[in-house]
Amino acid sequence: MINRSYFFSFMIGVIYVLFTFEAQIFFSFLTTTRIATLIVSILFIDSIIMKRNIKISRLYLPIILFFIILIIWAVLNLIIHFVIGGGTEIKSLITIILITLNILMLATIFENNKIEYNIVIDVIWVLGLITTISVLFFLISNANFNLLDSNTRISIVKNYFNSNLVSGTSRFFYGLIALNIFSVAYALSYMKSNFFIKKLSLLNIFMILIMLIISNSRQNLLFLLFLLLIPKILSYQLRTIIQTFFKVLGAIFLFIAIISFSTNFINVFKKKYIERTSKQLEEGSERTITYQNAINDIQANPIFGMGMGEFEKQHSITTHNGYLWIGTELGIFPLIVYTVLLIFILSSLRLFKKLNKDYILLCRILYAYIVCFIMISNNLNELFKDYIFYIVVIIYFSILASKKYDIKKNGETTSITI
Repeated sequence: MINRSYFFSFMIGVIYVLFTFEAQIFFSFLTTTRIATLIVSILFIDSIIMKRNIKISRLYLPIILFFIILIIWAVLNLIIHFVIGGGTEIKSLITIILITLNILMLATIFENNKIEYNIVIDVIWVLGLITTISVLFFLISNANFNLLDSNTRISIVKNYFNSNLVSGTSRFFYGLIALNIFSVAYALSYMKSNFFIKKLSLLNIFMILIMLIISNSRQNLLFLLFLLLIPKILSYQLRTIIQTFFKVLGAIFLFIAIISFSTNFINVFKKKYIERTSKQLEEGSERTITYQNAINDIQANPIFGMGMGEFEKQHSITTHNGYLWIGTELGIFPLIVYTVLLIFILSSLRLFKKLNKDYILLCRILYAYIVCFIMISNNLNELFKDYIFYIVVIIYFSILASKKYDIKKNGETTSITI
């Protein structure tokens, strides 16, 4: 007979992986998101059948309340814009409703089933490693362009991924980082691992860096860099932070010295990253113009926004920013509520200080991912509707809600679950 706890834990890992990319499989209607939602629904139904008393921790309530408010406001927004003859789009509302349902169902699953987090981590780590190796091999063996050519721009690589991989574009690279957060944790000893797992994780991170450099994906390089550093900062050990900083700095200088004498990589890097970024800052770019248009639209329509889907219709581009998306299309009020939610999530740092050590390490890497999303990805992509961020938040809160504490008794530390 299958162990229920092990089965649910395994499926949580699979669900995480499926939600990561939101990719199409075989045909447009069949996506990893829809498959994951179906699995979540089955696990949820099983949970409410097996348990008579369904409970949800108070920790989940702010994020659930936020989405309920958002749905009500979005419906009101649609009605108002319909009445005044403005444009409306139902697709965004459906997405918000689906995210809300997945959050509710996952919270219920975590609260009413014993989840073995080590199994969840193992599933995500193994599938992340397999994905990285297979994609890099596929890219190197099949790419019909010079990967290190200074004239190779991200658009070329994006077109290649769109044609050959189901996920495509920079969302693939963002998803790749999300899928490999535990490789980061193992590679830099932010979580306990053996020698073999640590070395594989280091190799995995190195391969991801190669792909990000090839694709010229600056925002994802920044995301990965922050994800590598923030867990160490969260340790609050200033001496360790300083030591790590100088070790990393020394390794970077050594790496630069070696490749400077052996390759033309420095000139390529300078042209693809430094000069291009400086030029965009001086002259502006399509994205900075988009941000300015979004800010202008918020000022012109502060209460109910332009209406869902209207920004892209009017400017032929999305806002590429989760905060501007809400403010532009829905108005100031939901943007304020969204900001309050993010502040609540960030303030949860204080809650895992009393958890037992293994759970503190796990919370630390999940919290680091959440911080990186809020600071970088949500500022550079229109990822407000991104499922994987909210899945990570629910897993993170599920650990905090589990109340697995360390207590000291007669000088010895004992783990308890309340």
